[in-house]
Amino acid sequence: MSRFFGTRAGNASVMVARAIVGVVFLAAALPKIADPHAFAVAIDNYHLVPEAVARAAGAALPLLELVAALALLSGVHARGAALVSGGMLLVFAGALTHALRLDINVDCGCFGAAARSEVGWGSVARNVALTALCALVVRAPDVGWRALVGRGAPRRSGA
Repeated sequence: MSRFFGTRAGNASVMVARAIVGVVFLAAALPKIADPHAFAVAIDNYHLVPEAVARAAGAALPLLELVAALALLSGVHARGAALVSGGMLLVFAGALTHALRLDINVDCGCFGAAARSEVGWGSVARNVALTALCALVVRAPDVGWRALVGRGAPRRSGA
C-alpha cells in the first residue's frame, strides 16, 4: 500500500479524505459554537457523563472540531488532526451505540441545532466511515495540493 501513496491517485485519495472529514467537522463545529448550551444539553441527554462535564464538553468539543477541521483543510498538521478527529469519531460512535442499545430516544447533536436527527445506526455508520477516512490520512505521508498536479512529492513528518 505504501506505493499507492506516492501516486497521483493515492495523493488525490488523501486530499479527498482530508476534505471530506474537514468539511464535515467544520459543518458540525460552527452551529455548536454558536449555541454551546444546546450542544451541552444534547451531550447530557446521552446520560454518559455528569452535567458539569457535559457543559464543559459542550464548550470545548466544538472548538476542538473547528481546529481539527481547519488543520485538515489547510494541511497544517493534517495527520495529527486526522488522528484526533478519528479518536473523537470513535468516542461519538460509542455514545451513539450506547444510546441505541439502551433505547434512549435523543437527538444525536452531531451538527448542533443546524440539523436535528434522532440517533440511529446510520449515524454510527457515518462515524465509522469518517474514521476510516481519518485512518487513510494518518497512514499516508503529508500531501499538499501541489502533489495533485505533480509538483511536489509527499513529505513524511512526525504526526
